[in-house]
Amino acid sequence: MKKMIAIMTLCLMMVGVMVSCCGDSNTPTAVAIKSMKCIQEKDYEGLVNLVNASEQEKQGLLALFQEKLSKQDEKNGGIKSFEAINEEIDEEKGTAVVTMKVLYNDGSEKEQKTKLEKDEKGDWKLSLKK
Repeated sequence: MKKMIAIMTLCLMMVGVMVSCCGDSNTPTAVAIKSMKCIQEKDYEGLVNLVNASEQEKQGLLALFQEKLSKQDEKNGGIKSFEAINEEIDEEKGTAVVTMKVLYNDGSEKEQKTKLEKDEKGDWKLSLKK
């Protein structure tokens, strides 16, 4: 009986791993969530890699993100939690907007819109366009 339970547990774990590995991590929502995790963990290089920009532009963005996001952390204590609450995709233009609900450590809450666009490979990236 114990072997049967162990085998069933192992099978369920394997299915879980397969499902998580096969999930599409290149959706607008997935990229927006990755960007928020980067901000929360102060992984500015990871954040820059999610932006649709040239390598030269990314160099400048790294310093800008570090400065601006550090100031924001001082103001609101950093991000406590976040969740995607809406995704709007315009397939024709290759753009999307993901609305995130962000809760900060100081107790404040904000809805934030993250703009994305497809790059030349067809992958979703953060957009710098207004």
